[in-house]
Amino acid sequence: MESSIYLDAIALMIIGVLALFHFERTNKKERRYWLYGLCLLLSAATLVSDIISIITINNAGEYPLWINMLTNSIYFICINSCLTIVARYVFYLLFEYMPDQRCYKRASKIIVGMWSVLILLVFINLKTGCYFYFENNVYCRGPLNRLGFVTMTIEAGMLCVCYYRNRKVVTPYALQLVKAIPPVVVMLTIVQFLFPDLVLAGMISAIVNLILFICFQSNRIGRDALTELQNRGCFWNDLHRYSERKKSAHMILVHIRDMERVNKHFNMKTGDAFLFNIARFLENVNPKYHVYRYGNTHFTMLGEFTDLQKAEELAEEIVNRFEMPWVLQGSNWIQHIQLVHMKVEPEEVDENIEVDGIIGVSAGALFGPNYYSKQRSRALRYNKRFCKDPRFISLWSLLFTGNLVNRKFAFYDVNLRQLNVRKFYL
Repeated sequence: MESSIYLDAIALMIIGVLALFHFERTNKKERRYWLYGLCLLLSAATLVSDIISIITINNAGEYPLWINMLTNSIYFICINSCLTIVARYVFYLLFEYMPDQRCYKRASKIIVGMWSVLILLVFINLKTGCYFYFENNVYCRGPLNRLGFVTMTIEAGMLCVCYYRNRKVVTPYALQLVKAIPPVVVMLTIVQFLFPDLVLAGMISAIVNLILFICFQSNRIGRDALTELQNRGCFWNDLHRYSERKKSAHMILVHIRDMERVNKHFNMKTGDAFLFNIARFLENVNPKYHVYRYGNTHFTMLGEFTDLQKAEELAEEIVNRFEMPWVLQGSNWIQHIQLVHMKVEPEEVDENIEVDGIIGVSAGALFGPNYYSKQRSRALRYNKRFCKDPRFISLWSLLFTGNLVNRKFAFYDVNLRQLNVRKFYL
């Protein structure tokens, strides 16, 4: 069993690294945060108890029987609790924002029920040896020693079933999770049965925690944390690629109106779940289109323009869905939207296209004059020119003006300098 100690040591280092990244985060009140933290702590406890139990088994003659029984019983309690909380956490991530929680509740009851049976068997084992027993200071496996792996395989199967039943509203990262965890669990379970002297339960928990961290806990560059859609940076990059390939793009802009009404009528958590489900709908309305969260309540869709009729039909389908009620906390809710869709031609900015009006949001409202004055890339030039100037964006500006961006410098000093005006009074 010495090789098992080395595997546990490697797994413990993996858990340690994940814990360093996880516990430095600031959002400690989130359920997702403390559930994953509990997974890491139980995994570490499992690995430590496994190492101790292996040491006592290898030197069984040097320790009293009760110490061997105690250390191995603690290991079985830790590993079963660890696998149970990991399974609960995986199902929680899968159903976090889904309106229909019935599958999650059923799965949770089954998981907790199996855990209760496994823990009860640990105490029954003290009299019956169903898990393990010692004979002449030699560790012997009981008939139910591998029962934990059977329950783990059942949980992986339940995960696949729940995903299939709710596949239309599952996020891309949850899909990665479903694709990764069951094959890993089945493969390591087979290896465990083929090589019974190896103890792989701790390594399985470390690998699953690593997959969870990659899929959900790490900061995902280019992704919105709430909806798990791509952000506005990805949108502009993809739009630029259409221009480079000389292909026309179909762009749909969706604005969710009066979102604060949802938050006031229900609560912020319901509002977040509503945005999450809107994102899933937009993702599934046409899988060939990419969906982005451009702003707080602004979504964009981007796909290749092939036919005007198809573009109109897609926009109409989105509008029709929002004319139907959404179910929020058991109540029907009609959500109003604003939708604009257009065909974007390659390099159309340079083709002297004129528009009747421009709508800008926040600082974006300042870019309208640049368009009408034909000053292309003006905003880019000024940002690049003054990005390192402490009078523009700096902590100095934050301390002395209360704004990270010095509005006086950005709106007046820079512009008036170009006109050679020394003073200007409002």
